[in-house]
Amino acid sequence: VRFDVEASNGAGPVLCAFPRGITKETMQKEMKISIEESKQKRWRRRILATTPNVHYGGKNFAEDSKTKNCSTFAIGLFKPGSKRVRLAKVDHVYSMTQTVLKVKNELKMTEQTPERLRENREKLVRSFGSNKRNRRLTSAKKARVNLDDGHSHKALESALSQAESSVAPTDLSKSFNINLPLHDATTTEVSKIYPVSGLLSKEHLATLDPKLTESLLTEKGVNSCIIETITEAKSVSVKKIRKLRLRMGLYLHYLLQFSKLRTKGIHKFISHVTGPMIIQSQLLDLFANKYEFRGKLRMDQTKTHRTNLLCRICVVALIAWGFTVPITSFESLAKSLKLTGTQMAKYFREVGAKRSKAGMVLQAPLSLPQQKAGRGRRR
Repeated sequence: VRFDVEASNGAGPVLCAFPRGITKETMQKEMKISIEESKQKRWRRRILATTPNVHYGGKNFAEDSKTKNCSTFAIGLFKPGSKRVRLAKVDHVYSMTQTVLKVKNELKMTEQTPERLRENREKLVRSFGSNKRNRRLTSAKKARVNLDDGHSHKALESALSQAESSVAPTDLSKSFNINLPLHDATTTEVSKIYPVSGLLSKEHLATLDPKLTESLLTEKGVNSCIIETITEAKSVSVKKIRKLRLRMGLYLHYLLQFSKLRTKGIHKFISHVTGPMIIQSQLLDLFANKYEFRGKLRMDQTKTHRTNLLCRICVVALIAWGFTVPITSFESLAKSLKLTGTQMAKYFREVGAKRSKAGMVLQAPLSLPQQKAGRGRRR
């Protein structure tokens, strides 16, 4: 038997591995394989194998780089007539990852009626549900209204008319502002105008550890407004108020970091957001817009999100400074947000603060401007 060794020039056989396994029938009858090469870098290759229900893919770059292969491989082809073995070196073993396609439901829509789905759900609960779940199911069945029944229909109309008469009409334009967090414009205590529970839940507050503020004082690149806020909060003698103001100073730091993002795309947003995971999720939910473009989920900010973010920054800054933001901190905050003093004061007035010699002051009762921030006069 004679052995012929061929040089590795990229034109030889390709060796693929299927970590999750694959049947012989699938490879022989259903699978279609294609090879893609990069135009700029010829050595970059991607192997695609498709079946009716599953797609497989492997490549020799990025996380599947050639350098991660710990062994050298070769493929031998034996020719019985000439009794020769052709050995071809293999540069890379392509690890094929699978993607399962959407499987269509073969059941007809006529068979899946709402009544049948409800019956099947009830059977599952009766068979495998806990006592608590069974009690909830029984209560739901009793509360269910049958519109075909005249008595139930009249009872529902009577209940709706009573509820409508008991609700007093309110002017939503005066009590609701989409740019502001939860607020109480009627209270006479300045600390209750913007309750902390309207900004952060107990879980959010628990992640804002006051001890984390120590590292911000020595960290490079931290805004001077944050350093002044933390330093001032540490001088408060009341422990409860001191901890709250330190937490709000830390939250203000995360808000300022989020306000500096200018990139588009959900992955770029998530990779640049700083802070605990629960704070990151809150910021992305409140101040970022998710949309689908060409089959991919993307994320960006609208003008409304930007206005809401700046208003929240003003509210958090007021709470962190004891409802009076000094002029020096006000100017450094505007500089960090790339706003002029007039623009920054406009957002503070939007949340009800007024400018004085001491700085921006929040007083009770709350007085909000009629014109919203971010909107100019009509021309």
